[in-house]
Amino acid sequence: MPAAIKDSLPYFLGAIDENRFLTLKRYNEARTRLRRLEREYTDASAVTREVSTSAQALLQEARRVRLVPLETVASDVDGVMELLRQASAPRPIDMTSIDDPDADLGELEDRRPRLRGSLQEVREEIADVERLNRDASDFETEAKEQEARLASIGLIKEPDVHADICPLCESHLAVPVPSVLEIRQSLFGIEEQLASVRRDSPRLQGRIASLEARRTEIEEQLRAVQRDLATRIQDNERLRIQQADFTEQARVSGRVAYYLENVNAVASDSRLPQAIERLRAEIAELEQALDDESLQGRLDTALSLVSRDLTSYARQLDLEHGDNPLRLDMKNLTVVADTVDGPLSLSQMGSGENWVGYHVATHLSLHKLFLLRKRPVPAFLMLDQPSQAHYPPERDRNGRIEGLADEDQAAVHRLFELLWNYTTDGSSRTQIIVSDHVELLDSWFHDSIVQRWRDGITFVPQAWLRS
Repeated sequence: MPAAIKDSLPYFLGAIDENRFLTLKRYNEARTRLRRLEREYTDASAVTREVSTSAQALLQEARRVRLVPLETVASDVDGVMELLRQASAPRPIDMTSIDDPDADLGELEDRRPRLRGSLQEVREEIADVERLNRDASDFETEAKEQEARLASIGLIKEPDVHADICPLCESHLAVPVPSVLEIRQSLFGIEEQLASVRRDSPRLQGRIASLEARRTEIEEQLRAVQRDLATRIQDNERLRIQQADFTEQARVSGRVAYYLENVNAVASDSRLPQAIERLRAEIAELEQALDDESLQGRLDTALSLVSRDLTSYARQLDLEHGDNPLRLDMKNLTVVADTVDGPLSLSQMGSGENWVGYHVATHLSLHKLFLLRKRPVPAFLMLDQPSQAHYPPERDRNGRIEGLADEDQAAVHRLFELLWNYTTDGSSRTQIIVSDHVELLDSWFHDSIVQRWRDGITFVPQAWLRS
């Protein structure tokens, strides 16, 4: 932005006309194009000068990633360039063919836990059936012993009459014994249970054999899945290595192609030097057209007029250092006061109140010259709260400034009085629009108020917000 202001301000001040401004614009654009072309030519020439070193380094990389055979040797630049062109040529992708190995691997990984679950279920069922078979065998052994003991009932031929008389020695018993009928009934019950156990035993053995066959089958399926998983993992690793090799080859091939493109551009395109020479000739011609000794004189005159009015307005505002000659510094885009002790820039002159005053004075001085020289600048100036340095919004009391210090009140009054006099001067046709909190009691101030945004009246009507 500062550079644009420096380039355009002489035109708006009337120091140069439209044709000269267009010539200056052409001159700056031509210099920009020349710098770009010179940079491109320098870069391209550097590539050509370094062809042997860079080309040999790229050829080494091409051999490393097998873009060219390892045994190939080039003895001159032409041979190196030919090998590099071979390395940069497109080549088909030759990778191991695997039918969607990732999807197959996922299916195998899903199947393995299912087989493990089925195998665990079969093992648990085998354990339950074997436990049942062991319980049945133990029961059969116990029942046979009981049957042998009860078989002694065959020694008694007649059914017993008295349970308290021993059926063998016919002596009286203190504790009555079971009757022969009861013992025989127990023997018959045991024999029936033994027969049931003997009938179930072959079925249990058959179930165990069936489950053992099922377990063997599942274990074989699980081993097959494990083998397939290992094979797929090996295939994927081999494919990953091939993909990494291809990616490295593509990277090196791209670097070689970029290098060859730059080398070929310099070798085949001889238009760059001619274009540079044409631009240099055009710039020299434009410099001659711009070499007008009166230009600086016209610019000095315009700045002198601006500085004269700037000094006058600063004194009317009673600004600090305003009693010294003031000027607009085009180089640094600031206001300078020429004092006895040397020049003072705006940043060295006072505080915020002083800076606001100098900005207003500079704007008024520039607009006055714009009007006098009929320059294409809109004849209006918009100022937002120029009194803020003296009258901050938080101290607003319905526009009254009685609460301010005498110096602040006088400064605010001088500021608005200068703006009023500037717009009512017969030679001025500039419109000044000011938005501010302050409200002076002078009649000319009240006559200038277009809208008072107080007591519910706002810049944006409330009805607009509700609609």
